[in-house]
Amino acid sequence: LKDLQKKNSNFPNVEVGYNDEDGIFGKLRYQQSLNEAHNWYLEIKGATQKASNINIGLTSRSPRIFNDLNLSCDFQGYPLVKDSLTYRFDNLTVQASGSYLFATSHENRWGITATSDFWQHPFGGKWRSGAFVHLVNALDDNQAAYGGCYGGYRLDYLPKEWLELSYLQIKDLTGGDYQGLGPDSDGNPGSGLNNFGSSLQVKLAVPMGKTFRLTNHNAYNLSRQTWLERSYELWFENCCYKIFASWDDLKQAWSLGGEVKF
Repeated sequence: LKDLQKKNSNFPNVEVGYNDEDGIFGKLRYQQSLNEAHNWYLEIKGATQKASNINIGLTSRSPRIFNDLNLSCDFQGYPLVKDSLTYRFDNLTVQASGSYLFATSHENRWGITATSDFWQHPFGGKWRSGAFVHLVNALDDNQAAYGGCYGGYRLDYLPKEWLELSYLQIKDLTGGDYQGLGPDSDGNPGSGLNNFGSSLQVKLAVPMGKTFRLTNHNAYNLSRQTWLERSYELWFENCCYKIFASWDDLKQAWSLGGEVKF
């Protein structure tokens, strides 16, 4: 497999696995380089408990600009087109994104995000900050419009390379009626959401290019005093394949799988 990877980088990635939401699933991703700046990709995912999904995309890259244009369809719904444009300044990354669902709801989402690079603090650790604004709109069954505009900011702190602590503030900016289009678990940003998160990653590199990685993600909503995420992941990876297992403590669900990278 390692020799094949060197000779032909256009071979697909194949992933198979199981989780409670999808059942048994399989995913194939194929990427082809058009030239030094452009690639196109095809991703097909099938599952026993969900409709199959196909994604076709085109990426463009320059030293400071990256663009990803994507068209997806799940064979039981309507096509969705998405585009994200990222510009890299010296110490800042700005991303503009948008999506449109070709359905009777005409759901569309637009957003802009600015994120700084990590900077070293004199007392140790690294900090990063960011801000964002998102606009979401759709039509209900009676063709009445709903949605709104929400925004927020985040602050990330890395006391060590293997530990990241985050604070995220989200607030409704227009008093909109979101009906599930918002960012929170119930799809409504409300009067303000204060989320605290943590990410712990222990990575162990062993000879022959193999890597073991244990990751824990947590997110807690301070405003509503509820957990948003508690999950654990274990990865084994080398140059050509990886095997993973994860546990979602809130859903009480396992996810198992593996990926071959030809």
